[in-house]
Amino acid sequence: MNRKSNPWVVVLAAGEGNRLKSLATDIRGMSIPKQFCSLNGGLSLLEKALGRAHRLVAPSRVTTVVSEAHEEFWSQTLAKLPGENRLEEPKGKGTGNGILLSVLQILNRDPDASLVILPSDHHVRDERQLCNSIKSALKQVRASVSGIVLLGIKPDRPDPELGYILPGRINGNGTCSVLHFAEKPPIDQAARLVNIGALWNSFIIVGSGQSLLDLYVTRFPEVVRAMITALTLDASSRKLALHRLYSELPDIDFCRHVLAGAEEQLRVLPVPQCGWSDLGTPERVGEVLARSTPRRPVERTPVMARFDLGAAFRELPSAI
Repeated sequence: MNRKSNPWVVVLAAGEGNRLKSLATDIRGMSIPKQFCSLNGGLSLLEKALGRAHRLVAPSRVTTVVSEAHEEFWSQTLAKLPGENRLEEPKGKGTGNGILLSVLQILNRDPDASLVILPSDHHVRDERQLCNSIKSALKQVRASVSGIVLLGIKPDRPDPELGYILPGRINGNGTCSVLHFAEKPPIDQAARLVNIGALWNSFIIVGSGQSLLDLYVTRFPEVVRAMITALTLDASSRKLALHRLYSELPDIDFCRHVLAGAEEQLRVLPVPQCGWSDLGTPERVGEVLARSTPRRPVERTPVMARFDLGAAFRELPSAI
């Protein structure tokens, strides 16, 4: 049956981008998380992710998870976002805690909400294809009592730096059961996975808010209780409480610590090749640039609000 629920998008933008630090360093020697960089001039990856979110839901239902430490990078981009839609983490404690924070905040405002978890540091060539797949997953989640759908990208090659989802039986709505996760397997194992139909794990997740929360309650009930307690306080007390809580929280990786082991509760929707990349390494930045229309590099400036990964890659000694 169809549930009357509003879809929300959570844009994850609190990461440090450690794997790309060798490339995303400005002329001051400061490392800039890749979500605040552009790929080849123009909009930052975060701005493009927000545009992706606005294709899916009304602006009032777009939230972001950011790090307090990155305020100089996101303050201008998120200036028009309602304050309650900007969730600031005091400290990096893994994707699991950031997603839980957003799930609890949104469910408090909209108990029947369905959520799209959308990373902010990806490149997508065919936005329409990806957004259509996300909309399809949303329809499936909203048509059931509960459910979580992962988006798996059909790979064009094995890549040992990506995560994989091994799909199982196909059901009538185009999704498959989830048999197994493999996180950054060796190249020979990645090749075997691709040969038997494994999908790249895009880390784009669509699910009912309650289903997502239930996963946490099963795995991390103490963390859920502590975060709920902090969020029930008034604004000034809540900020202090979250600072104290984040100093004690365990690091929680959403894929390894929350999804893995819960395969029976998950579905995966295969997404046709759409030019998706997580831009996780300088090599992958180079691959995307090689497939893109050439453009003149953007000149760097002392204030690197839109640091250009493309220009930085071209300056590498090994770049062609």
